[in-house]
Amino acid sequence: MQYMCSKCGETFKITFFQYILGPRILGGPKLLKCPNCGKWSFCPIVAI
Repeated sequence: MQYMCSKCGETFKITFFQYILGPRILGGPKLLKCPNCGKWSFCPIVAI
């Protein structure tokens, strides 16, 4: 799955552990740290 950073717009893939352990809004975006800008944000899925 690819996620998009809501701060800088970068798309990136996450690890299995990030997928399992990362907090998320029910049925929505996941709280992730962007590897490009380094900021935490709720990132929506853009591709499966």
